[in-house]
Amino acid sequence: MYLQLQADRTPLGMLLLFAPLWWLSFPWILLVPLAFAKSWRVGSVALLGAVVTLFGVSRFEVPEVFSPDADKRALRIVSYNTDRSARLADRVRSDIAAWDADVVLFQDCKTIVSDSLRAITTLTVHVTPEFCFATRLPVEQVDSLRTVLRPGTQGVGRFGRAMRYVVKTNGGSLPIYSVHLESPRDALSAALHLNFTLLQNSVNWRTMDSRLTSNWISRADSAFVVAGDFNLPAGSRVLNDDWGDLVSALSARHLGFGHTMIAGKHRVRIDHVFAPPTLVPEVVRLYRGFPSEHQPILVDYAWRGARPVRR
Repeated sequence: MYLQLQADRTPLGMLLLFAPLWWLSFPWILLVPLAFAKSWRVGSVALLGAVVTLFGVSRFEVPEVFSPDADKRALRIVSYNTDRSARLADRVRSDIAAWDADVVLFQDCKTIVSDSLRAITTLTVHVTPEFCFATRLPVEQVDSLRTVLRPGTQGVGRFGRAMRYVVKTNGGSLPIYSVHLESPRDALSAALHLNFTLLQNSVNWRTMDSRLTSNWISRADSAFVVAGDFNLPAGSRVLNDDWGDLVSALSARHLGFGHTMIAGKHRVRIDHVFAPPTLVPEVVRLYRGFPSEHQPILVDYAWRGARPVRR
């Protein structure tokens, strides 16, 4: 109950949210049959506990069933935090070809990777110290959250890591946002060594960063996509408060835990792709085997019904 109500609003909630909660589901594989062997009543209680743990705590999800009102494909997008991996540079051309995406968003894009992207002549590439953007669609506008922050704004050096790219699609102009919110890594690492002093600061920083970024995104646009490394796990109260009005592609169309960051045996979903209901996520692929802790997410979007065109 504490996790559901507080999640990452408190240091304890933050520790629980980033814990490997998916492990809690596996003991039920043995406990449920043993409970049913004792009696149907005990077995039923155990089965209920297994369901609550699997879906409510471990965040296992099943695809939603959409009504067949989606129209033609809007775009295919890939979002990937490369963890500044240099090894990606040797394979980025073949990965781009395999994805066959209209738009690719890289966070933490190392220079050697951006150089490899620029060598692909069929793409328009935009590079900043923190983001790489590659597309085969016409680009109408590029700007960043930091450009609208006043000098001296609290956290301007720490926050504001978000880009907006407006591309021309078959349904008109479509804003696409690439984000990389404040990381909890240092606070969680310190907590592993029984130093909990950084946890509250991390809670505050990530809450402020998420709210600042969410407020920057114009909900007046009839359609847009927000993707990247939010550093907020599924189940986060901050994630729900700031982004809950949008549809999560992974929650809607992916079967499983949807872990996007794999650090050894620890796995968590902190990368997300969101859009308003105007865009229907028809296909979602979560890739594995890439040279980084984070893994790419591919989403195929289609327009839902008659789409108001933003010119």
